[in-house]
Amino acid sequence: MPEAGAASAATAASASPKSTERPNIVCVVLDSVRASNVSTYGYAKPTTPAMDRLAAEGMTFEQATSVGCWTLPVHATLFTGRYPRAHGVTVSAHALGDTLPTLAETLTGLGYETACFSNNAYISGASGLTRGFQHVDDLWRITNPRGVGVPKLTSRIKALEGRGPWLRPIVGILRRAKRARMMFKAWRSRKDSGARYTNERIRDWLLSRDRTRPYFAFVNYMEAHEPYLPPYPYNRRFLPGRYSPWRVLGVAGRRDEILAAEPRRRRVDLAILEGLYDGTISYADEMLGQLADILARDGGGLDRMALIVTSDHGDAFGEHGHLGHRLTLYEELLRVPLIVRLPDQARAGERITAPVSIGDLHPTIFDLTGSAWAGLNDFVSLLDATPHERPVMAENTGPKSIGGLVSRSRREGSLKLIWRDDGRHELYDLEHDPKERANIFASDARGNDILARLDAWADGQDDDAAQAGSASYDDETMERLRGLGYVG
Repeated sequence: MPEAGAASAATAASASPKSTERPNIVCVVLDSVRASNVSTYGYAKPTTPAMDRLAAEGMTFEQATSVGCWTLPVHATLFTGRYPRAHGVTVSAHALGDTLPTLAETLTGLGYETACFSNNAYISGASGLTRGFQHVDDLWRITNPRGVGVPKLTSRIKALEGRGPWLRPIVGILRRAKRARMMFKAWRSRKDSGARYTNERIRDWLLSRDRTRPYFAFVNYMEAHEPYLPPYPYNRRFLPGRYSPWRVLGVAGRRDEILAAEPRRRRVDLAILEGLYDGTISYADEMLGQLADILARDGGGLDRMALIVTSDHGDAFGEHGHLGHRLTLYEELLRVPLIVRLPDQARAGERITAPVSIGDLHPTIFDLTGSAWAGLNDFVSLLDATPHERPVMAENTGPKSIGGLVSRSRREGSLKLIWRDDGRHELYDLEHDPKERANIFASDARGNDILARLDAWADGQDDDAAQAGSASYDDETMERLRGLGYVG
């Protein structure tokens, strides 16, 4: 296992062309953005004009699938070129094992200057994901996303709730006071979740870097992550109608109660929540456009680089009875945007309909450098002239999934199988049932054939699995992950 990884790095390094021939590479992950709410993918609301422009200048992958439904294992795949079962980082307590070479380590060995700008606490030294980057900005330690940290008043309310039902009236008053404070602070606030400051730090790094070398920069924006509090005026731009700030912020602050509401209120609250989500995507898109301008001006020019835009997963808004992510493997969580703008706008305007995996970005980046990727054959370069139909897989390892369910999926063409460890497997024909409403596993014999192939694939992943390490999160990291709902 370690030998294979080492050989991969060595092969890539030996194939390295002269640095002057290699493009700069920037990979941007818009955390929690699902494809169905991106105007580039046909969404009725104009949420992503900057992404639309990049799509017109590059390749758009219409059926891009994530390898999971939450941040940590997906990013570990991006940085190792392995599915979660093979890289071993499947729960929050895991860190990337030091026997696996990372993308940044290998690119550094190829002569690239490497930098990571992270707004997500999972993408840090504690998880091993930033290993190999020469420059790391833990921006999540500096910025304070609105609503992410746990306020003192919230902690006090929870403490009072634990003292018994006789304090319910006081708890109710405090909850209303908390929502009122949120309303007055957030309704006209222009503070964001770190994207604007991130762009400033990227610009500073670009101006100070070694200009004799090509560079690889990885950027994670957290704007679209829960609890969906976009800055003014994006917090109003896509709301479904005239609602008071009290109602809007009440929805944002009590997402756990929405699904239990009576049908009409549930429908309205979900529309408000998704309107806020669309606002976060739109703001993230503006910051993406700003980043593109910075790269054009201070980063060597867009036509001398490859700019990749994607997401690690989506979010659910009532589909299949769920909200948020880290829950299931349905398309609202797995289908993500993926745009690759190549140097000199090569292949501009192409739209690729064949299913691909965002894990394919790993060999794609090696392809961009002119180096061959000799790792496992799970993924292929997206620069192949004729993308072909092949299966793509995803995994949910729990424990934050629904009922602690462990599941995995396999897509073959339009057919998608979801294996569940409780035996209640699901099969969907995405061409005729894109919202996955009709489970045909019991009635379609192809389901068992795909299931057998998925089982064989999982066994092969286990045979090649790396040993995960233990994450070393400090108190500040744990507090941020707890505020995001990942731990505790």
